Amino acid sequence: MNCFSIKVFYFYDIEIVILLGISLVRGDIIDFKLSKAEAQSVFDNTRRLLTDPDLYHKFVYSFNKQPDQFNYSAFASHFELPGSP
Repeated sequence: MNCFSIKVFYFYDIEIVILLGISLVRGDIIDFKLSKAEAQSVFDNTRRLLTDPDLYHKFVYSFNKQPDQFNYSAFASHFELPGSP
């Protein structure tokens, strides 16, 4: 079984994102703690959070700019995380 986790995602060239709606993305493998399916899920959800304006504002913006208003239960439920309601 191939397992790995991703250290960080790099989103390149914001101008291309703005003009064309596309981006190059890279994730670095740092260890072998996640299955390939789990790593793919993390990547897909990160991409969705950063590219969907509603999700970005509801979760990313509130987490970074208004942490006292961040609703982890809503986040966990939306992304069907283990242990979520």
